[in-house]
Amino acid sequence: MYFVRKKRNATRKIVWQFFTAILLILAIGGAAYAQQAPIVLRYSHNQKTGHPYDIGAQKFAELVAQKTGGKVKVEIYPNSVLGVSTQVVDAVRMGTVDFIVEHTATFEGYEKGLGVFGVPGLYSSWDQFWSAVDGDIGKEFEEKLEKKGFKVLGWQRNGWYHIITNKRVQKPSDLKGFKFRGKPGAIMGTITDKMYGTVTVSVDYSELYSALQLGLVNGMVQNVTNIRDTTIYEAAPYILLAGPLYATNLLVVSMKTYQKLPKEFQEALLEAGHEASLYERKVSEEYEQRDLEWLKNNPKVFVTELSPEEKAEWDAAFKNAEDFVYQYFGKDMIDRIKALKK
Repeated sequence: MYFVRKKRNATRKIVWQFFTAILLILAIGGAAYAQQAPIVLRYSHNQKTGHPYDIGAQKFAELVAQKTGGKVKVEIYPNSVLGVSTQVVDAVRMGTVDFIVEHTATFEGYEKGLGVFGVPGLYSSWDQFWSAVDGDIGKEFEEKLEKKGFKVLGWQRNGWYHIITNKRVQKPSDLKGFKFRGKPGAIMGTITDKMYGTVTVSVDYSELYSALQLGLVNGMVQNVTNIRDTTIYEAAPYILLAGPLYATNLLVVSMKTYQKLPKEFQEALLEAGHEASLYERKVSEEYEQRDLEWLKNNPKVFVTELSPEEKAEWDAAFKNAEDFVYQYFGKDMIDRIKALKK
């Protein structure tokens, strides 16, 4: 009897030691999991450090870290270091780069209707523009892009585009025959040609300065922050504040990246994208005011403001492209945007 009891006690001891070992392994494993390296995701943009694009990117990275408790880290690659815009957009679609913030025109190869956000003369104010972007029209495009491999996290402010040239212009007819820079794959160049009689030449953003310097183009539409940052005013010192174009950027994450993440991280990206984009809009507007004053005070730059009558003449140039715009984007879409004017 003594030996049976002793054997049972020994068995209990072995079982207890076994479960203690299992619990210890689980505890160590859990601690190791908690301390494992964060998920690292890559974010690309084509501007310098300190540009509103970059400030928005830094804000996004900060918010993602906060909302995931540091479990997701966003690394920012500025100034096109991962490649030119069209290449990186395709890399995002393939999932080899995780995020990009880029002009809607660069996505037209995947959804041509996005060109409606780059039609000169269609919008008369930022209020009208944001009503289109933040309302049902913007949401419809988000759904379309999701099917193409892009999850939209936010719509950011690219800027109010004016006309910059290497020769002085005052009225629309002065642009006839000008070689105008167009974004690769964007319909905006065709519309501009119909409006002003220009000839569009496709040039990537990274090549703006050299294209002007070498005479490949005579001008373009561009926002004042980019004009200052790229120093293209050295090759094209005439800026006409015609303001024909309002522009937005898309902040997107690759659907391949997004779908790999747990739900709580997906929600964190959506929240961070929305908040960072609203923040970037304010920063972009502040920089635009600052940079316009800087350009006006630069003795080597010639900034021309238009009278109400002159501005009306530039706005009227939209009529030259109106039939094409209706045909390309559809009457319903253009009428919906026009109805948002306040």
